[in-house]
Amino acid sequence: MPFDTIIGHDRPKQILQAGLRKEQFSHAYLFFGNKGIGKSLTAKMLAQTINCEEPVKNGSDACGQCWSCTQIENAVHPDVFCTAPMRFTKDNIPIPDARLQIKIEQVREMQEHLVYRALIGRYKIYIVDDADRMNKEAANCLLKTLEEPPDHSLIFLISSRPQHLLPTIRSRCQKLRFTPLSLSAIQETLERQQQRSADDARLTAGFSQGSLGVAFETNPIEVRKERDHIVNTVGIDSLMQGGILQIFSASEALTKSNFTDTTLTWLTHWLRDILILQISNNPERLMNKDRFTDLAQAGERCTPKIIIDLLETIQSMRQGLRRNLNAQVQMEVFLLKLHDAFEIPTSP
Repeated sequence: MPFDTIIGHDRPKQILQAGLRKEQFSHAYLFFGNKGIGKSLTAKMLAQTINCEEPVKNGSDACGQCWSCTQIENAVHPDVFCTAPMRFTKDNIPIPDARLQIKIEQVREMQEHLVYRALIGRYKIYIVDDADRMNKEAANCLLKTLEEPPDHSLIFLISSRPQHLLPTIRSRCQKLRFTPLSLSAIQETLERQQQRSADDARLTAGFSQGSLGVAFETNPIEVRKERDHIVNTVGIDSLMQGGILQIFSASEALTKSNFTDTTLTWLTHWLRDILILQISNNPERLMNKDRFTDLAQAGERCTPKIIIDLLETIQSMRQGLRRNLNAQVQMEVFLLKLHDAFEIPTSP
């Protein structure tokens, strides 16, 4: 599978392909960015190109068809390995995300593989997915390998939380940042590869937050149901009719169901759509085009400046949540602002 099949991420691809043409590799790479954004896929493409039997484009891309490329694609190549946090116990019981770990035994197994030269390919390659989930012992063990890397071996670390890696590990890797894809690129890909309708693709692309992997796995019917639940719970008319009691009730319901972050995401898209209608009056640019009437009516009750202020408030809330401030209190304050922003002034 050649690099051309990877959507977006032009800068990381250019850097990697320049190194491939010159046959200059870092002994360790750190691919970091949001989950599902294409980091692991790029690592696999790099492994394929390095060990490809018939590389193309002056050695900067894999053919995607030779025995080596096929074996790497199927995760059975004798010189390319992958490790990740164990997601199930020995009794096949799922492990909660908060407790996922890469343990020292997994890193030691990697070291045993890397100490010997490649059997068939040019390099032995180890891909460590969710590398930021290494426990302390595993991280220190990996650090020793990075300090004295074996010849003809490469290590690719994949992380969506690079700040959780040891600074000494980060400093010994060539770091490549993967940024979210544009909504238009994701929408176009969904329409082309999954034959989704324009409305479904647009909604799913917005929900994905720039992650093509998330977009592929997202059911637009379920997403629309979630969106409607949140928007209707904090709906402008609902807040107006219910007053302060409705605000407290909505805030409690959303925070207790762990919907705070999701709520802020959907409200951001909703307010953005209102702003688009106020400024350009172009329905084709709306993520929530199927709720055009609701958006248009809401836009008639406030100004663009008020919408921008509300969007800035959401950004402040996200920062507060990262500092572990009380989510319900923050949601109550925001919904009060939302109520005041869309309140219809009474005639004198």
